[in-house]
Amino acid sequence: MEQEEKVLKMLADTWNEFVKLDNQHTDEQRDFCDGIHKCQYIIGMRFARKYREDIFPIKDGSKNAQDNKTAIKDYPSYLDCQKKFDQATFDREATNPNNGHSDREMYGNDN
Repeated sequence: MEQEEKVLKMLADTWNEFVKLDNQHTDEQRDFCDGIHKCQYIIGMRFARKYREDIFPIKDGSKNAQDNKTAIKDYPSYLDCQKKFDQATFDREATNPNNGHSDREMYGNDN
């Protein structure tokens, strides 16, 4: 994973150099930052696949990739997890709206 760490350092250096440029458009820093974050996500997934192939399968066309297709089905789907999270959030908010905070405390509204 040394090469991945090297790439992450290069991405940080790239960002640090980019922000030294004069802005030419109001969105360019945000767009560039989004691009850096996408690259960091890809590198992060490489770490995840290395350490937890049972959850994050490697799909490189090897036999190893085929074996992982069966392992992943043991985990609940993203949508199942999202439904459970949404229900738990709804239940918590229904019993304790704003967690005891006023709208002013929650959102900084002075009205």
